[in-house]
Amino acid sequence: MTKTLVAFFSRADENYFGGAMRYVKVGNTETVVSIINNLIEADTFKIEMKEPYSPVYMTCIEEAKRGIAGSLRKLNLDYIDLYLIHQPYGDVEGAWKAMEEAKAEGKIHSIGVSNMSVALWNKFVPHVNIKPAVNQVEFNPLFQQKEIRALIKETDTKLEAWYPLGHGDANLLSHEIITTLANKYGKNPGQIILRFEVQDGVITLPKSTNKERIKTNLDIFDFTLTNEEMEAIRQMDTGKGSHNPDAPGVEEHLRSAFVIED
Repeated sequence: MTKTLVAFFSRADENYFGGAMRYVKVGNTETVVSIINNLIEADTFKIEMKEPYSPVYMTCIEEAKRGIAGSLRKLNLDYIDLYLIHQPYGDVEGAWKAMEEAKAEGKIHSIGVSNMSVALWNKFVPHVNIKPAVNQVEFNPLFQQKEIRALIKETDTKLEAWYPLGHGDANLLSHEIITTLANKYGKNPGQIILRFEVQDGVITLPKSTNKERIKTNLDIFDFTLTNEEMEAIRQMDTGKGSHNPDAPGVEEHLRSAFVIED
């Protein structure tokens, strides 16, 4: 299944792969890399990885360095285009220092963070030398992260969306504004949502294992939403998502739920 999807992904003109060690089943990373190397030249694709040891699993800077080295080894690459801290807890400063050093050494091109709320951002980012290129957070029309978007704009940090389609939330996909626009433009609701996000400047990476869905997710560049339509979708924002990084017990849950072995 993995081989089939990666090969199809490349033929669909998708050129960006993201991953994290907690997502990877045994052998999947090696399979993906093998197929990519056989299909195309290495510099055609962009590779994003999340730090496997930090911050949930990391206790010191040396473990972060070991995680970076392990990612490069498993991917069989000289460098990774974008490397993210997966969850902003634990020794975030140590992880970031290791990533800054790896960037200086040419092992990583860009470094960023994931799941940073305003409180976590203000606790961490003002004290680092290199500002995050990306903050990957939950984002979709029902949860537009307006506060953190305004804050990260100050450092020219880009917002990258996970759950850009709301993880199949029927309240989103069947929303009257979305379905009306889908009918107008001859698109499906997901395409309207992705078009809104891309047009609004969000880096949007929808996940799918369905070949036809992968194709339609890319078919969003032959139309443009009007300013009025963009504003109508902005008004859908509820300010609530499925994950709150600041909620009591979140850090403890993440520390106990996942174990990464090199």
